[in-house]
Amino acid sequence: GTIEGTGIGLVLVRRLVELMDGTLDVSSHAAQGSTFRLCLPRAGATGPDGGGPALTPAGDAVAGAGPAVERHRVLYVEDNEANQRLLSRLLARRSDIELRIVPTAREALLLAPAFQPALLLLDIQLPDGDGNALLCDLRAQGVSVPAVAVSANAMPRDIERARAAGFDDCLTKPFKLRALLAMLERYLRTPPGGERPNG
Repeated sequence: GTIEGTGIGLVLVRRLVELMDGTLDVSSHAAQGSTFRLCLPRAGATGPDGGGPALTPAGDAVAGAGPAVERHRVLYVEDNEANQRLLSRLLARRSDIELRIVPTAREALLLAPAFQPALLLLDIQLPDGDGNALLCDLRAQGVSVPAVAVSANAMPRDIERARAAGFDDCLTKPFKLRALLAMLERYLRTPPGGERPNG
């Protein structure tokens, strides 16, 4: 016999697509089936009106659509495997970002000078120290790129402590996709003159 679904899968897919600023269209024809069209924003693209993201059908080839995309290196220091996987998945479709993840302050200090990241994402609570001290050590090594404190603690005193340690911004866990993308846009874009934005 035929087992009918509850339809909740489509509701969940639609919600996820909306969270990623995409669209989902469905057309059904009796005895022919259904067609689903999923469009998601292409990284770094804007729509024809210059405002919103350009929507590209998922799976469509965009190779050869223009010059090579500049890749920005992001170093994420995080010991929690679930958070590592989450950020990897969130950034997997970003061809303009090369993400490296290390679980300890010690490994970050060894990797950062050679990797030359454009952005640091530092967990505040690490197994071998804290993110505030790590940022100080990285600055002493000459790593002067923007740094974002990543923490589940978003109390005003925690944010003040991170700012005092030299962090440019704070990102709260669990990650909110819009906040993460806005933060990446802010610190990885290349404004006229090649200088990064302040504040």
